[in-house]
Amino acid sequence: CLVLPGVVSSAATDGDLRETHFEAFQVSDQAVKLHKEGWFQPQDEPCGESKLRNPKEPNNPTPVIVAVKDLGEVDNDYFLIPVGIRDHEGPLKSSFPVENRLVAQDAVELREHLQKFKGRPLAECLSDFHLLLWLASHSHFDLAEMGTLAATVRAGGDVEEGYAMILESLAGG
Repeated sequence: CLVLPGVVSSAATDGDLRETHFEAFQVSDQAVKLHKEGWFQPQDEPCGESKLRNPKEPNNPTPVIVAVKDLGEVDNDYFLIPVGIRDHEGPLKSSFPVENRLVAQDAVELREHLQKFKGRPLAECLSDFHLLLWLASHSHFDLAEMGTLAATVRAGGDVEEGYAMILESLAGG
C-alpha cells in the first residue's frame, strides 16, 4: 500500500435511512516517515493491511510492535488520522438539474433557475456547472463564447447584457 504525505480520502456509505455519511482521513506523519525510510513492502492487491519490513533488518519478519505484539503486517487504520469536515458554501452552485438524470433540462428549469437568482448578479446565477454545460449544448453559444462566459463567471465579473437576453429567450421570457 502506497503512503503519500497529505493524502486525504473519504468514505461515503448509505445507511438504512438513505443518508450519506462522509468521513475524511489523512495519513499520519509516522506512516509518511516509515514510507520514506522504505518500510512499506509492495503488495499485489490493495488490502486492509500493509506489510512492513525494517530496511536495516530485512530478515526480521516481525519488525513492528503494535499493542505489545511483534507484527509484520499492520492494519492500515492504524496509520489514519480523522480529519474534520467543515460545512461551507463555495462560490459554485449545483441547483440546475444534472444532465444524466431523469429530471428534465429545458426552458422551464432555466426559468426557475433564473427566478431563484432574480436581483443577483448574472455571474452568480451562472456559477452552476450543469447550467453552463447545458448552455454549451445550445446553438446560441459557440465554444469561444462559452469560454468567455465561463471565465467571466469564474472571475465573478459582469456578464455582458447580450447573454442575459439570450438566457431570457431560452427560458421563454
